Amino acid sequence: RIDVPGDVDDYIVPASAGDAFVLRSTTSGVVSAVSVDFDVVVPNGTVIAGSGLGDRTQLTFHATSGGNLTVRVRSYGPTSNDNVDSTGPYKFYVWRRDVFDDTVTMQPGNAVRASIATVGSRR
Repeated sequence: RIDVPGDVDDYIVPASAGDAFVLRSTTSGVVSAVSVDFDVVVPNGTVIAGSGLGDRTQLTFHATSGGNLTVRVRSYGPTSNDNVDSTGPYKFYVWRRDVFDDTVTMQPGNAVRASIATVGSRR
């Protein structure tokens, strides 16, 4: 929750080097949700994802090293210069992408058949 203008919330995500993640923001079930920006920061302080106006809904990123990643959440306003004025609740999810490692290029009109043998299966 962004409680006061300028508030920044940090969340820890444990990771191994090379882990792939998806972070998705949602307003589902959140009354008067605040609009937020996300940054993903590695232990040395380097931002590896986020920091842009296009990163408000979904981020896809890879851990560059093992350890704890920090997901930093801050509010934004209607312009890039007005990013600290809104307050309220927000909701987001982070999950590892390893269950999506097998990709298929699809074209309009094509059908793809697939099955999942085991929850979390890569093949």
